[in-house]
Parts: sequence; C-alpha cells; structure tokens
Amino acid sequence: MDRRVPRRRAAGRQGAPVSLTDAQQQAAHAPGSVAVMAGAGSGKTHMLVARYLHHLQTLSPLEIVATTFTEKAAAELRARIRRGVQASRPDDFETLAELEAAQISTIHALCARIVRDHPAAADVRPDVTILDEGQARVWRARHLRPALAELPDRLFTHVSFSRMAGLLPALLDDPLLAERALSVGRDRWETWATQARAQALDELTGAASWQAAVHVLQTCSGTPGDRMEAVRREALTHLAALTGEGLMAAVAGLLELKLTGGSPKAWPNGDLAQVKEAVKTLRGHLEAAQKTGLLTLTPSAADEWLAAALPDVREAFVAVRDTLTRLKRQAGLLDFAALEVRALQALQDPAVRAHYHGRWRAYLIDEAQDTNPVQAELLDLLSGGAQRTLVGDEKQSVYGFRRADPALFRAAGALIASSGGAAVSLDRSFRTHAALVDTANRVFATLLGPLHAPLTADRAGPPGPAVEAWHLEDTKPKARARMAEAAHLAARVRALLDEPTLIYDPHLRGERPVRPGDIAVLTRGWAALRPIGRALAEAGVPVHEAGGGSLLDTQEARDGLALLAATALHDPAALVAVLRSPLGGVNDAVIWDLARARGEDGDWFRALETSTAPPLERARHLMGELRRLCRQEPPSVLLQQADRLTGYTAVLANLWDAERRLADWRGLTELVRQLERGHDETFTVVQALREMIQADVVVPRPPLEAGDAVILTTMHSSKGLEWPVVLVADLNWSAPGESGDVLLDAELGVGLRQDETPTVAWTLMAARRRAREEAEARRLLYVALTRARDRLILSANGPAKPGTLLGLLAPGLQAAGVDLQEFAAPARDPARAVKADPPAAPLPAALWPDPVELHPVPGPAPVVAGLTDVLTDDWAEILDLLDPAWTAWAQALADCGVPAPSDVHVDLPVDGRVSGTSALMLWRRSAGDVLLLEGQAPSPLARALTVHLHDPPDLVARQLQDALQ
Repeated sequence: MDRRVPRRRAAGRQGAPVSLTDAQQQAAHAPGSVAVMAGAGSGKTHMLVARYLHHLQTLSPLEIVATTFTEKAAAELRARIRRGVQASRPDDFETLAELEAAQISTIHALCARIVRDHPAAADVRPDVTILDEGQARVWRARHLRPALAELPDRLFTHVSFSRMAGLLPALLDDPLLAERALSVGRDRWETWATQARAQALDELTGAASWQAAVHVLQTCSGTPGDRMEAVRREALTHLAALTGEGLMAAVAGLLELKLTGGSPKAWPNGDLAQVKEAVKTLRGHLEAAQKTGLLTLTPSAADEWLAAALPDVREAFVAVRDTLTRLKRQAGLLDFAALEVRALQALQDPAVRAHYHGRWRAYLIDEAQDTNPVQAELLDLLSGGAQRTLVGDEKQSVYGFRRADPALFRAAGALIASSGGAAVSLDRSFRTHAALVDTANRVFATLLGPLHAPLTADRAGPPGPAVEAWHLEDTKPKARARMAEAAHLAARVRALLDEPTLIYDPHLRGERPVRPGDIAVLTRGWAALRPIGRALAEAGVPVHEAGGGSLLDTQEARDGLALLAATALHDPAALVAVLRSPLGGVNDAVIWDLARARGEDGDWFRALETSTAPPLERARHLMGELRRLCRQEPPSVLLQQADRLTGYTAVLANLWDAERRLADWRGLTELVRQLERGHDETFTVVQALREMIQADVVVPRPPLEAGDAVILTTMHSSKGLEWPVVLVADLNWSAPGESGDVLLDAELGVGLRQDETPTVAWTLMAARRRAREEAEARRLLYVALTRARDRLILSANGPAKPGTLLGLLAPGLQAAGVDLQEFAAPARDPARAVKADPPAAPLPAALWPDPVELHPVPGPAPVVAGLTDVLTDDWAEILDLLDPAWTAWAQALADCGVPAPSDVHVDLPVDGRVSGTSALMLWRRSAGDVLLLEGQAPSPLARALTVHLHDPPDLVARQLQDALQ
C-alpha cells in the first residue's frame, strides 16, 4: 500500500527567511538535485537547514530523509532544523509534530528501519536486534573459535589454526569485499608484477633529483685510474642496465657503490664532491624504492604458497561466515556490517524500492565524503529519482579505517551534475579571518594539489602573523624531545594568556582577551597528549582531556577489573596487581616477602590471609571484606566499598588530571552496573569485561564539561569543531610500517605473506594502502589546521623528515612564507621536577649485596656480581604475572639514555653474575598505579624507586634522570 504523505503547502505564519550567501542560496533553493562541496567553516549545516526548510514548502517532514554519520551529529541536525521551523513558521504545529517522527538519523539507523520494515526481503527475523560495534565484537570473539573448531583439519595445511583465527576477523569485517577479493585468482600475478616494476622504474627515473644526479654523472669526469672516476663509470654502466632482465643486478650494483676514495687532484674542475653527492642521491632513491618492494617485484615461492593457501582460506571464510550468520539468525542479531548488507539485499527487491520511492521524495546526505561502497550503493537504490542533496568535503575525508572512500562522493557529485543537477562550492569561511585564510590557502595549495579549493574570509583579522611553526632539531633522546616540546607549548600557552592575546568573539562581535577554554591542542594520537597536559598543568594552566580512547584502556578500569577478578576469580595475577595499586598500597619489597611466604602450594591468597606483615594489613582487610560481600552484593557495590576502605578516589583527586581520572572511575562503576543488570554475579561481570578487552571493544569514556580549560584532543576527534587558538603538536608522527597479516582489494584479491615474505598481491596492496594513508594524512592535516579561528601554532619534536606529518607540511609552509623556527630544549628545573615517593620499606638485603657502579651510556653492558637471588623462580613468576607490556617502558628508558633491560628471560649463571644490556631491572604492574624500578644501578637508585603516578614511560624516565643527577 502506498503510504506516501500528500504534499501540501506550508501552513502558518511565515517568519523571516534564513540569511544565506549567494552560494548557500543556490544550494538550498536548487530546483533539483545538488552536490555541495563545503569547505571548512563555510556554514554547511546552516545551508542544510535552509535546504530542509525549502523542501518543507512542498513536502512533509515524513517525506524527507536526512542522514549523517554519528548520533551526535544527527541530534544536532534535528535540533537545528527544529529551531529553523520554529523561527520561520512559528504557528505550523503540524510540521513540528511530524518533524519528531521524521527520518533524521545516522545511516545505520536508516538501514535498521529498512530491515525492520521488510524483514522477509532482508532475510532477517522480524524481531531482529541490532548490535553496536562493541557488542558485535564481543559476540564474534565468543563464537569464532567454536566455529573454527568445526572446520576440517585439511584447511590448516597451509595456514595454521592460530593464523586462520587471526585473519578471518579481517575478512568478516567486510564480508562483501572479502567475497569479491577471494574470487580473484593467481592468473594475473605475473602481469601485475611486470607492470609494477615498470611503473616503479618510471617513477624512480622520472624524479627531478634522480635526473639531476644522472646528468652530473654523465657530464663530469675525473682522471682515469681515480677511485671515484671508476665508481662514476660503474654507476653509468648500471644505469644503462636498469631495464628488462638486468634490472635486479643493476639495482644491486648501484646500491653497492662505495663513496670512499677519490683524489681532488684527479678532478680539475672540482667535480669530486658533486659526483659523490650524485651517487649518494641515486642510492637514496633506490633504498626508498627497495622498501616498497615494487622495483624488483617478481613472483616467488611465497606466491606458490599463497596460491595453494587461498582455496583453504576461501573455504574457511565461507564456512565460518555461514556458521556465524546462522547463529546470528537464530538469535535474531545483526551487526553493523551485516545490517548494511541486509538493507542492501532488501532493496534489491523491486517492491521494496517502489515502497520507498513513493514514501520519501527528498534526501539530504551530510558528510557524504565518509560514505563506504555498500552505503553508496544502498543510497543509490533507495533514492531512485528523488531529489538528492549531497554535502561533503573530499578534503575532510579522514575515516579510511572505516572503509570511507572519498572517490564515491566525487563520482556521485559528477553523476548529479551530468544528470542536470547543480554543483555548488561553498568557499566563504565564516570561521577564520583573512590573514589566516590566505596563509592556509597557500599551504594547502601545495599540500593538497588539485584537491585544494581556496577559501575566502568573511572577516578581517588582526595585524601580525596568524601562523607560527616550531620544531626541535636535537631529538636525542626521544623522550627528552617530547618533554621539550611539551614544555615549549606550555610556555607558549602561558604567554598567550599572560600578554594577553586578543581573539575575536562572534557573540560579542568584537575582540576580547583569550581564555584557556579558547585553546585546543591537537595530536595524531592520544598518547602524545599526556606529557603536554602534564606540562600545561605544571605551568598553572587548567587542562581538559576530551576523553577519547577506550574506558577499558584507562588505569582506573584496570585497577577496578583487577579488584573484581581477585575477589571473584581467585586470580593471583589480579591480586598482585591490587596489592601494587593504591587499593593495596604496598611496594614490591613487601610482595617479594609475600611470594617467599606462600609455601609449597604457592597460594597467594592464603599467604595474604595468614601474613602478619603490617604493610599488608589494609590489603588483607580489603580482600577479606570484599570476599564476604561478594556472596551477597553486586560488583558495583564491591567497587564502592573498596573505595571507602582504601580512599582510592582520594588518591586520584590529588593527581593533576584528577577530574578526568575520577570520571573514568565513575564510568567503570556505571559500566559494571549496566553489566550486572542481567546477571549480578561478580564472576559473570568480570568475564564480560575480559571478553570486551579481548575483543578490543572501545567503550567511550565519560564526557566532561570542559569549563574554562585548554582542550586536549586528537585531530580525528576535532573534526567539526573550532577554537580561537589551535596548537597542532607532535607533527613528527609517522605512520607505522605495514604489518597487516591480510590485505583485501576488490581488484587485486587477497594479500597474505608467507611468514614475513611478501607475495605479489600483498606487496601491491601494501603500496596502495600506503598511498591512501599518505593522501588521508594530508587531508587530516587540512582538518586539523582549519580548526583555528584566530591563531595557529604548529609544533614537532623532530625535524621535517620524509614520512612525517611535518615532512608533508613543510613544502606548504615554505610556499606560504611561514618560517620553521627551532625551539631549544629547556634546562630542567630541579625545583619543578616531580619527585617520587620513597618506598614503604627497603628491599631485602639479598637483592642488593653490594653497590654497583653505573657504566656510561652508551657503553658496554654492565656485569653485576652478587645478585644470585634476583631472578629466582618467584621473581620470574611475578614478572610473568605483572608485566606483559614492560618492553614499552624499557624502550622509553633506553631512549632517555637510562639503561633498561632488553629481555626478562635472563639465565643466571652458576657464579651468580648477570650479564646483558641492563643496568636497571624494570618491574611494571599490569593493573595498578605503582612503577617500581629496582636499581642494579648507581647509588641514587641502589634501592627501589616507587612512583605513585599514572604517567607514561617518558615522564617516569624524566624522574629517573632527575634522580640520577
């Protein structure tokens, strides 16, 4: 039945029209479909509201679909439309009522409506339940291995069971792409390799610097018999052979050329230095090309292995996919990926399409650049001949990890234009003043190339430079460089506040002094924000961490989970973690004594119950009380009681980021409360939390009111936001090397490596991914830099090296005339250094029989005598229990010049001498708050150093350096 709402004219008294620029007016009032390229700060949401109001002149809200990509954005869009309707037609109560039922939602909510409206066509149960991303991960982790166990053993001949279990989730994340990729065979691998070699060689030899180096070698010459003259001639011989079958030998020959030797007298024109530099340039290009694997790509034994393995992977994927699909159908469950596929399947039915073509007459698609291929196909089928308004900005497509493809937005816009629709560019920035816009235009013209669309400013700006860029040349050690950058940025923020710097306030329509809440610090990842936040707090600047990342990754969640696991599961690892946290409040010396007192059964809990050591009294009382309550109270009550007994939150309240930590503790308590609603047994809740951690579920951290504080957030999280002053930091970040076990491409198929040996398909896909990631990194820089309204400060704790964000940005800064200034690492002020608390008790004498002298760093590995008892079985067990991530701390200490262990598995010789790279034994608890560094070290560290802070390794290393000085 046709449920279309009849068209009607707008009712009620008309209010003032929405104020629009000419471009916004053209987009909002377009008679047909329109594709809108909306630059940063160009008022796209304002235009979308006007477009919606335009449709309301002839359509009901029930005939209009508006989609965006987050619940928050959808709620904001609905609120803005509601206000627009109230302002323009205040008496139209019917429209306001219908608006509450209108389809203004996320793309997944739209898909959910389709499958629930047409369950038979979507092949789902009518009462289907939609799992969010976290729930889906937990469900799959719970059912994947049983599904794998049903597979026949023959499927693991070429790919082991554990590897199959690791690669199948990547295939199941995008089942449609996986199905297409697995249908690609090996017949074109040789052709692809040949084409890739030719293209790589063309790119190599076509580079201007390569050609300049070749020209030098061809035009300069030395006296025959000179060593470098022989190298020059050999280089020319290899260059001539860089084709066909001689390619690999020529590459190897060029890479083996030596730059030693050569007499200036043999080069009468003084060309020796130029020739050496030319050879160096050629080798540099070749080394970079070699890293991609494309220049010498050829099928190998690894490809033969892949050809044999692919049928097994294909069969395993189909079997596991079908098993999981059957189990989900039986339980009436759909995850987001399956939801999109099922909605698309429903729309393949002509009757379903006809239903929606008659019901919905206009579509507004916001953030269209973030659409993935399935969503794009679904929207095409759904909209049919209806009017479409696509709004996006290809320059702001930064969600490739969600399979977003900006090319889809480009293609959809081109189709609208070719079909008689309009293409409109919103290029007037209402966010940024003229000076900053002009500088940004010059930067992005270089950074983005043809993708760049210049903006014009809506307001004039203050005199003086709007952009400043800083970097540090001396990056040794790395942790010291990070601390130097943090201190520099804190000083810059302090100066902005003290001067004071004036910023434009759109509400006042005038200038006022900047406040902390007007400033944001953006980085590529969350970890880089911690030292910056600490430095700002030390400088007396209020700080607000926006709360990204997962709640389950916070130290507070780890402490709480350890407490519940120790209580309900009798887990010794969890118990020791509790002891080392503020909940237990004991140091490793006490834990050492407890380990030795466990007796033959090795029971940590019995040892704690029977111990009479005073430092363990609080922990003994805590665990006894909780184990008593565990039989009658839910786990959330256990957390509350533990806080009352230990003052845990009082410890958090005295840290620099207390508000954030307290919120995370409350967030954990609320998460536990939610999990216990179905089953209030602590055991069940702990198992659920562990499943979530194992499945890498991201649980959002509780939001906080920022107040008047500097915002710390990531570049991705900043999308759609703006601040008067933006500091973009840690620009020496570079993407990690390709380490994916499986890569997928609809054209190239499935890429796997045999052990660490890449195949042709894997190498080609890795190259494509690197290109996509670099393009996305450029767009991410556009997003980050365009968040600023008045002032932009760029910073890196390293030079502008290739592959870093600063390396990508540097040519644009140069084109814009922005000097890259160097800041110096500030001298450390001992009065400002964070001092560690002394240990609660000295270490057992057996651990420290003699003082040990520190060897200089760098230098030979120390040999420490008399430590026979250090690595007993008890200590090895503690390490295994507590320290799965200790290597990150060890590396951070080594980067700081502080000796740290390179391996926990140190064999102790009979004579009691320990040799290795270690001058410190590092013990880190896995779920607590205390870091203990036990010194096989100089006298300042000849006893335990216990740090009662939740700090990253580089900050702890700073404390150690302060102690060493």
